[in-house]
Amino acid sequence: MLTFESIKNHFDGLVAKGENASSTATNYTNTIFRILNELDGFEDIADCCNTRVVDHINETYDHPGTRQGVFIAFLRAINTYPDFKAVVNPAVLTSITEGFEQSKTEAKELSIQRQLTQTVERMDSILAKIEAHYPPLSDEVLLMNLYDEVAMRRDFDEILLVVGNPPESENRYINLATGELVIKNFNKTAKKYDALRHTLRPKMLKMAREVSASRSYLLVLKTDTLFKKMRSVVPGIGSQLLRKSKVSTATEGEKILNPEIRRELHSKMKHSPETQLSYRRELIQNDL
Repeated sequence: MLTFESIKNHFDGLVAKGENASSTATNYTNTIFRILNELDGFEDIADCCNTRVVDHINETYDHPGTRQGVFIAFLRAINTYPDFKAVVNPAVLTSITEGFEQSKTEAKELSIQRQLTQTVERMDSILAKIEAHYPPLSDEVLLMNLYDEVAMRRDFDEILLVVGNPPESENRYINLATGELVIKNFNKTAKKYDALRHTLRPKMLKMAREVSASRSYLLVLKTDTLFKKMRSVVPGIGSQLLRKSKVSTATEGEKILNPEIRRELHSKMKHSPETQLSYRRELIQNDL
C-alpha cells in the first residue's frame, strides 16, 4: 500500500543517488504532506490523488507560482516512483501535468507584468535607513552592507572570521588579513557556478575586523530573523527585494547597456543574464 512514508523514503533514495538535491526533496515531501493533510488523505493516498488533489490545488492556491510548486511536487513523485504511478489514473496524471504547465506559463506572465509595473527603492537609500536605525556594528548593519557588496540569496549565515586561509573544508569565511569573502556552498545555483570569491571594500572589512574581537562568526542572528526585524524599517525587506534593488541601482538608466557592469553583477550574485534582467525594476527616487 502506498504511504506517505514510502514516498518520503523514495525521495531520500533519489537524494542518495544524486538525482535530487536534499533541499528540493524536502520541499517536495513537505508539500505533498501539506496537501494530504489538508484533504485528510493519508489513509488512501491513491484515492485522494485520483479524486481530490487537482481540484484542491486549483481552488486553494491562487498564486500561479505557488500552484506550480505544488503541482511539480506531485508530478516529480509520480513520474519517478513506479509504485505511485501505478495507482494514479492516467487522466489524473495528465491533469496534474497540464496544471503544472499552465501555472508555469501564468507565473512567467505575472513575473513580466511585475517587472513592467513594480518599483523598488534604491540600494543606497535602503542602506541609509538601516544604518540610521541600528547601531554601527549591529547584525542588521553588517548584513545590509554585505548585501550592498555582493547581494547573494540567503547565503550569509555562519560566515567564519579568520586571519589567513582556513582549512579547505571551510565553506564560508572572511579572511581578515586580505579582506577576501569566500562562499562555496551558496544556495540554489552552487552546482552551476564556482565559489564566490570577493574582496570586501574597506568599509565592510573594517567592520568585520572590529566585530571579530568579540565573535567567531560575522553574524550572531540568522538572516531570516534579521529580515523580520528590519521590516519595521524597510517593509518587505528580504533577499529578493535586495537583489532587485542591487540590480536596478547598478543598471540604472543607460548603465544597463554596459556589459562590464552586467558581468560584475553576475560574478557577485551568481545568476544567469536572464535572471539578472528579470530582477530589474523602476527605481523610486528618494532624497538621501
